[in-house]
Amino acid sequence: MGVISLSNSLRIATDPLADVQVDRYSMHMRIEHEIPVHDLPLPYTIQRFSVAKINRFAAVLFMGFAHQPERRFYPRLWTNRGCREMIDEFRNLAGFLEDASYVILYRGIPVAAIMTSRPFGCVFGQIHFVAVAQRHRRKGLGSFLVKTALNDFVRLNLHHVTVQIIGENRPGIKFFRVQGFRAAQLG
Repeated sequence: MGVISLSNSLRIATDPLADVQVDRYSMHMRIEHEIPVHDLPLPYTIQRFSVAKINRFAAVLFMGFAHQPERRFYPRLWTNRGCREMIDEFRNLAGFLEDASYVILYRGIPVAAIMTSRPFGCVFGQIHFVAVAQRHRRKGLGSFLVKTALNDFVRLNLHHVTVQIIGENRPGIKFFRVQGFRAAQLG
């Protein structure tokens, strides 16, 4: 994997969900039209967010970040209960987009998820997290979730999308670059 320079786009931000200051890499994408989304391979299925599915989202958050640097900054990622608390906080954010947040199941077991919002008073969409359980990576699930959410943003007339990634999560930064996101301009 190539080295990714963080110059000119590294931000130090106090994240309300983190216990310490976190170096985050801000990325953005402009999207005018819906983009093609490949079919999910069988036996994967997708479901939109609902309060009844909070435990499924929490399970994916727990599994998806099990070996990621985010766990050092977000101690709640170490427990299912902590992940459930984080999902509750995301869904209670002003502008949470229930219709652009999804969980993917493998034979009924949650293995991937995305949560999004339209921050209050803003004209852009925001991806809060994409998580895929390690055993289910490299199958296109993360790309499927991002493209599906991007198409939802377009339908909601939100043509600018942002995501912030922990600066140490080089694979996450690379993943979003492959999806078409670019470093946000500071200033």
